[in-house]
Amino acid sequence: MYTFVFLWTPALSPSGEDIPHGFIFATFMLASMLGSSVASRLLARSSPKAESYMQIVFLISAAALMLPVITSFLVVPTGVKGGGISFSGCIQLMGFCAFEACVGIFWPSIMKMRSQYIPEEARSTIMNFFRIPLNIFVCVVLYNVSFFYNLPPLCSQNRLSVLSQVSGYTFKVGDLSSWGIPSAANPKVYSYWSKYHSVRIGDSLLFLYPPSQDSVIQVTPQNFDSCNLKDPILYMNNGNSLFNITEEADLYFTSGEPGHCEKKQKLYIKVGNGSSASAYAPNYGPGGALADTAPSSPIAFGSIPVAPSTSSSSVVGARFSVILSAIVGSLVSGVMVRGIL
Repeated sequence: MYTFVFLWTPALSPSGEDIPHGFIFATFMLASMLGSSVASRLLARSSPKAESYMQIVFLISAAALMLPVITSFLVVPTGVKGGGISFSGCIQLMGFCAFEACVGIFWPSIMKMRSQYIPEEARSTIMNFFRIPLNIFVCVVLYNVSFFYNLPPLCSQNRLSVLSQVSGYTFKVGDLSSWGIPSAANPKVYSYWSKYHSVRIGDSLLFLYPPSQDSVIQVTPQNFDSCNLKDPILYMNNGNSLFNITEEADLYFTSGEPGHCEKKQKLYIKVGNGSSASAYAPNYGPGGALADTAPSSPIAFGSIPVAPSTSSSSVVGARFSVILSAIVGSLVSGVMVRGIL
């Protein structure tokens, strides 16, 4: 529960979504109140005992906290910065509310069991001893919290491996920190990368780079060989360029910055039948010149993702939180009224 307090925010907004934190926190508190109300009614009865129903509570809470892992495998992430709460975030939010309800049941029930099994004169000492490993565990988790931030991408990678036939792969070009000029130690990095990666229809190529320092363009075979940056097929300079493969074709990419192509910052990919080719495409015809009959390079990329309207998606997320809060609040009120009557 202590680590949940710190990690529910990145879990609901892995791509920086604009989620309504106030509504969500209020919903959590209502769910906790609902759990406390349920616990008070259960404790007022002789059956079932706290030891019995708490096993069910622990199972439900464990299942609720498994939702982020399950949704990362089954729900395709948008990968778009900003926007409102996503569909997977809505599913996780309902699971987190169930977890908070279990927390509301836990505290009154565990206090009753403490009074039954731990003598009062030694209760504080024994509980303090148990808090030592708990606090150590919380400190370790929070110290390595950046590792947990990176879990969703890892889970997404596994999900893409399982569902590759449906949604395809997203390849980070070069597997480097950024798309840039090859280093002197590894001048053929893009050549080796394309040789060992098979790109097919449905896959995507992701170019990451500082937008103020670089760019990426798709060019014809002629311009690829001559490093001619004029009249590109496509020009992207947003720093997070995604090319969706929609048909079999030979793809030619270079940097849009002058002088970078000559330094081997260019990539040639052959799409189709699971094959790939060298980053530096072989020249056609004698002397490296292109033959007159060389086919033109078709445009083989899909639409570039556009960030959704923040206002509309935020309104949807806020409405979902309001509706969920109203439902939980109604349940709390109903349980409390029945308890009074």
